[in-house]
Amino acid sequence: MTDTLVAMLKLSPLRLRAGNSTCGCCGGPMFLVQSMRGGFVRKNCKCGNSDYLSEQEFYELDLWIDCPTCKTRMTPTRAFSGNYAYRCDCCQEAFKLADLLPFWNQL
Repeated sequence: MTDTLVAMLKLSPLRLRAGNSTCGCCGGPMFLVQSMRGGFVRKNCKCGNSDYLSEQEFYELDLWIDCPTCKTRMTPTRAFSGNYAYRCDCCQEAFKLADLLPFWNQL
């Protein structure tokens, strides 16, 4: 995914629930966020509380993301130095999950 496209997505990023996770502090829903540059993803609550997104939780998200090139459903994987990502098994296009998410301070 190009830097320009990522920058455009960050202007209006997805707000994705982290499964059924709730905040241990306030009981509110936890959302997926990019917690630092490079693509690291965590679960954050609007109250500011955060937690790790486990690999099991990532694979259980059941997101349907179409490949921008061939429109095939992309497969969750670990790529880009171990970050959570989606890859197209057909054309091998890939991008980090973090590219679709708000930064932690945008929640």
